[in-house]
Amino acid sequence: RIHGRDKEKKEIIDFLLRNESSDNKVGVIPIVGMGGLGKTTLAQMVYNDDVVNKNFDSKAWVCVSDEFDILRISKVILESITSKSCEFKELNQVLVQLKQNLVGKKILIVLDDVWDKKYNDWNVLKSPFNDGAPGSKIIVTTRDGDVASSMGTVQNHLLQHLSENDCWSVFAQHAYGNRSMDANPN
Repeated sequence: RIHGRDKEKKEIIDFLLRNESSDNKVGVIPIVGMGGLGKTTLAQMVYNDDVVNKNFDSKAWVCVSDEFDILRISKVILESITSKSCEFKELNQVLVQLKQNLVGKKILIVLDDVWDKKYNDWNVLKSPFNDGAPGSKIIVTTRDGDVASSMGTVQNHLLQHLSENDCWSVFAQHAYGNRSMDANPN
């Protein structure tokens, strides 16, 4: 059970379901915050939401981490979209295939734990998504505000600390499991 993130989940889902028209065909929302704050958990809540699932033709989740490897990330997305293994060794082959599979589809991509600030790499990775249907979106989770600013098309979603009550609920859930706290009030 997740505590204290319902408001943020609703805000991000509202963004994902919005079909704004702009020069950026793919809307990008960065979720920013320090390590351990719950960025990935929040992205998972949104990614697995029934309303979100009904509004996108295809979805893909990529854990990016330290190295922003465009070839690896593109292959993971292509394999998620097509449900087939990608044997291409060249980035251009993967990007062409990805573009062909995204034409006219409304897609949701999550790039989790992005650290790299290479703006040119981001533009190369993002290029196939411009052929997706309007309303396609990308969620980026990162600790770095500069990464978020270079990737995002909307204002960064700065994840705040949980309230004291929500922190207590998380603690109690782990400490007591399914048992009642009333049995051990001290």
